Amino acid sequence: MVLGQRTLPAESVSLRSAASDNFVIVDWTDTGAPRVIGEMDRYAAPAYLHEDAIYIHGGQQHQVEKLDWDGKKAYVGGSTSTTTPTPSWRSTFK
Repeated sequence: MVLGQRTLPAESVSLRSAASDNFVIVDWTDTGAPRVIGEMDRYAAPAYLHEDAIYIHGGQQHQVEKLDWDGKKAYVGGSTSTTTPTPSWRSTFK
């Protein structure tokens, strides 16, 4: 700790990304108590947080319902999917 400061300098640095403009992932399944379940850098957000994407957190699937670019937030809800996605390609070993 720096003399005279009450917080450590490392507290202001994210270990997940070097970018300071990360997207916050908000689970709004429980409308009375939305909660932050994750964070993603803005470079990965278009690939992983687009609307209808599946975001996995804690072993549970969450479907991205809304991506707020200006607010840097992705709103997710519980996925209604009961099937596991399968690849569109198949390979056969002999």
